[in-house]
Amino acid sequence: MSFVVHPAATAAFMAALAWLVQRRRYRAVAALNTAWMNALVDIRAMPRRFPLVGNSPPGREFRECYVVRASYRIIFEITPTEIRVSAFVHTRRHQNRWLNQLDPE
Repeated sequence: MSFVVHPAATAAFMAALAWLVQRRRYRAVAALNTAWMNALVDIRAMPRRFPLVGNSPPGREFRECYVVRASYRIIFEITPTEIRVSAFVHTRRHQNRWLNQLDPE
């Protein structure tokens, strides 16, 4: 099974890092980067251990991984051939914006 990170998810992650750098929160940058990398490893290893996303489109399997101690969640889709990381969103902002950046099925 292939593993793909959508460019929008990468861009959102990089924007979060840039925001922290602008505020000179370098330890938080390192912690978020480590948490992101660890979460991607966990998703790839056992994707179905994460809960389903409640507002996902019908007929598609979206799950979410909460990034520990960072107030972010990684939303990913499992298809028969791949695991696709679709979004990286803050838990308090833009809860449904990730739906606008989905690839059509």
